Amino acid sequence: APLAPQPVRPHLPGSTAALRQQPGLTAAAETRPSGGVAATSPAAVLGYAGACGLLRPGSESAGDNRRHGEIQMASECPVCVACHLPVGNVSYAADGARGGVLHGECKAEIVLRRARDEEQARLMQDAVTKRDRRAKFGIGWKPMEVPRSTTVAAKLGFELGPTCNMCGIAFDEGSKTLSIVPTCDPAAAINLEYLSLALQVRRQEGREPFFSLDPIERMSADSTEDRKAGFQVKRFEPAWLAGTSAGEVMFQADYHLKELSMGECPQPVIGMRSCFELSQGDNFGDEWNAREWFVVRSCEVQLSQDKVLVPRVTMGVEAREQVRGPHGLEDAPITRPDHPLVKYAEA
Repeated sequence: APLAPQPVRPHLPGSTAALRQQPGLTAAAETRPSGGVAATSPAAVLGYAGACGLLRPGSESAGDNRRHGEIQMASECPVCVACHLPVGNVSYAADGARGGVLHGECKAEIVLRRARDEEQARLMQDAVTKRDRRAKFGIGWKPMEVPRSTTVAAKLGFELGPTCNMCGIAFDEGSKTLSIVPTCDPAAAINLEYLSLALQVRRQEGREPFFSLDPIERMSADSTEDRKAGFQVKRFEPAWLAGTSAGEVMFQADYHLKELSMGECPQPVIGMRSCFELSQGDNFGDEWNAREWFVVRSCEVQLSQDKVLVPRVTMGVEAREQVRGPHGLEDAPITRPDHPLVKYAEA
């Protein structure tokens, strides 16, 4: 804290005992060169006093004070409330009830520390909100949610061994039939519940299962739907896939893909950048819209030497830029190849 004003009349050049009464002058007064002569001179002290604004009011120049052989301490030299060192002619007001002044460097350090604390508090609050939202809407894949094939195999009259929970499908060329066989090879293993649901969709609908996470567009400015503008709705085709294990895994995979692309999760490959990092330096403005989804590049069923069917699927990611049309967001006729989401999908 600043010391109380203490007018001092040091005699120059004389003993430094009087200078010790003024904070900031002691070190300069007691410094002596190798020759043994006191380093403090009237000019040095007058220069320091002038920098601190301590020259006697009404004096025409430093020489006028020198002729009188004394310095009249007109006011106390202000001290920085952060580092407790004297402040020169340029200072900044300190915040808070204490008041006082600050160096420019001390002020910048305080502002930077405050910004870091606010950012840390915001990240912690976002993490709590995200955890609550994920728990409320069931977001997040858990390994225990994968259905076990042993249950479906038991319904079909096949019993798997206690040491092997994976099973595959074997093909009998003579009878042209399929049978369930236990396997320890993950490449040949098939989840029977996922397979049965996919076959049911193909048989009833004549197509493959489909899922999309679509935004809820605003109806009007004063409508209750306006509060839902930041949310999205699950769309299953066929609709009865909602609530099934196959529909759930499609939703979780699609949501995780969006989290990865937005940089909400660590990237699966070291050095891989999110779409926001890819957009830095590009002229896309502050707001842009796009969508991305999983696609099946190729799929086939191979037959091993022991007549076991081995599925082989190649997945990919596609992205499309979106523009706002009369009916909400619509796919742009042409998507730029350097669009951030397109570049992320290609990566």
